[in-house]
Amino acid sequence: MLSETQQRGDAVDAPGAQPTPRVLYYDGDCALCETARRWLSRLDFRRRVEWTARQSLTEPPLGLTWLDLEGAAWLDAGDGRPLRGFYAFRALAFESPLLWPLAPALWLAGVGGLGERAYAWVARNRCRLSGCAVEKGGRSA
Repeated sequence: MLSETQQRGDAVDAPGAQPTPRVLYYDGDCALCETARRWLSRLDFRRRVEWTARQSLTEPPLGLTWLDLEGAAWLDAGDGRPLRGFYAFRALAFESPLLWPLAPALWLAGVGGLGERAYAWVARNRCRLSGCAVEKGGRSA
């Protein structure tokens, strides 16, 4: 279960400071994940998010395992607390001005739990939905 801090995903940069880089780890062999990456990166006008396919890594990022990366997308917001799945998307909604109108709705009571369950279902079924093949242990087949 994620802590309240992990669920909030509200990393804020100090005024005048260089923006904290955000790194999103995703499944580069999944057509659904690649499509989401293309669309969300087009909306990232400020270029605040670096998209990294888990397949390009030689080891998992600090605090994550290969199984973590196999099961969901993860956002490293630069503050040492990776955000999983829905919570990563919710944090990304604040990175693009075009998504700002959607962002407040993602914080309504009950949306976090519902969003987490919906994201988990899509993540579990992404290969069936998009034609990728993933084997246990975090490596694509």
